[in-house]
Amino acid sequence: MISEDIKKQLREKYICTGCWGNDTFAEMLKKISEQYGTKIAAKDEQMEISFRQWNELAEQYAVFFYQEGLREGDKVVLQFPNSVMFLIICFAMFKLGVVPVLALPAHREHEISAFIEKTNAKAYIVPKRHLGYDYTEKQCQILLVNGGHYCMEENQMQLVELIENLERKMAL
Repeated sequence: MISEDIKKQLREKYICTGCWGNDTFAEMLKKISEQYGTKIAAKDEQMEISFRQWNELAEQYAVFFYQEGLREGDKVVLQFPNSVMFLIICFAMFKLGVVPVLALPAHREHEISAFIEKTNAKAYIVPKRHLGYDYTEKQCQILLVNGGHYCMEENQMQLVELIENLERKMAL
C-alpha cells in the first residue's frame, strides 16, 4: 500500500509537470474540442466523430438526460460496449455531474440488479442489442421491480430518435 506521504509527493510532482490538473472530464472535453475541433476523436464500426462533434453530442445528450429527470449526483448504470456511443453518453453524464456505474457488456440480470441495488441507480442505459443479445427486454424489467427505479423504457422512443439522428448525421 502506498503511504500518504508518497501519494502527496506524486500528486505534487504530477501537478508541477502539468500532468494533473483540476479540470473535470467535461471541462477537459470542452477544452480539447476547442483545440482539436474537426480532428477525429473516436471511430468504431458504426461511426466516427471529431472532438467538436463529441462535445456537441455530449451536450445534446446531457440536455436529454436532464429533461428525463437525471440530476447531479444521481447514479446511472451504463452498460455499453467500447464504442463512440459509449463515449458520448458517458461524457453527457460527466457534463451533468451524474455518476456512471460502468457495467460490462457480458453482465446479465444478476450483476445488473446488484449494481442497481447497491448504488441505488436512478436509471439503466444500455444498447438495445449487442452481439445478438437483447438487453432491453429483461433488464428494463429489473429496474421496475427493484423498488421502482427510473427506467427509460417509457421514453425510449426519444432516446432511439436521438440515436437515429446521430447515426444519420454521421452517415452524411
